[in-house]
Amino acid sequence: RRMLEVRRKPIRFADIVGLRDAKEDISEFAFAVSQGAYQRLGLCGPSGVLLHGPPGNGKTYLARAVATESNMRFLNVPIRALMSSYTGRPQMLLAAIGDLIKGDPTIVYFDEVDAIARDREDARGERKELIATLLSMMDGMDEQRSPVLYMGSTNRIQGVDPAFLRAGRFTLHYEVKNPNREERIALLDKYLQT
Repeated sequence: RRMLEVRRKPIRFADIVGLRDAKEDISEFAFAVSQGAYQRLGLCGPSGVLLHGPPGNGKTYLARAVATESNMRFLNVPIRALMSSYTGRPQMLLAAIGDLIKGDPTIVYFDEVDAIARDREDARGERKELIATLLSMMDGMDEQRSPVLYMGSTNRIQGVDPAFLRAGRFTLHYEVKNPNREERIALLDKYLQT
């Protein structure tokens, strides 16, 4: 449980230079999820956002800011632990996530999601079982849980199994591009002032 919860200084949208459209679109979506809007209307709403784009351009930073701005708990799922070769460890981690999402509204974040969500055809044994468990979790089989928004990031969206990209899972795909010239200047200004 301790490895999942991020205990760092909260990040706000004001801390992020650029990405105006991403901040607006994703925060509206996160707010609807956090307020249980889909559940109250009896809808099976979308449950996930996949951020994709080049490495080092602020995908994780953006996910943490969305959590802060929408007043949701942020669980950062370490992909290395999920991919662990130790028998039972990935299932223990998923069980801990399942327990934690029964509390406050939560963002469950998977960085480098393509590492776990590669094509199921190639998966065997425990890995195949892990992918099936993760897909079931995203489908929201447990109706007793609090509102959950799944977020993931990848540098290679083409490497993510289509089962993760279908409606109801990582429904919203958002490309986070490298900063343009004006944004790079604003970034330099911001960091030179600190």
